Amino acid sequence: MMEEEEFWVVWCPQTGHPTVKHMTRQEAVAESERLARKHPGCVFYVLQAVSVSSAVRVETRPLLPAGMKNQIPLWENVGMRENVGMP
Repeated sequence: MMEEEEFWVVWCPQTGHPTVKHMTRQEAVAESERLARKHPGCVFYVLQAVSVSSAVRVETRPLLPAGMKNQIPLWENVGMRENVGMP
């Protein structure tokens, strides 16, 4: 798994999702202060990413040719798995 570095984002509940990834806390704080001055009455939170999660399993399965739903595939009949890229 690739190592990733922590980062910060600025979030305003009144306006929605964060759009900029800041590589230092100081950059994020400066941005939150800039946005607060630009948008009086809005609240801006500085959030730190502390972990990351992702699904990594991918499965690829062969499909039967059209019209072959109830038939056994050719590679099962004659042991041709290697010829069609099957494990």
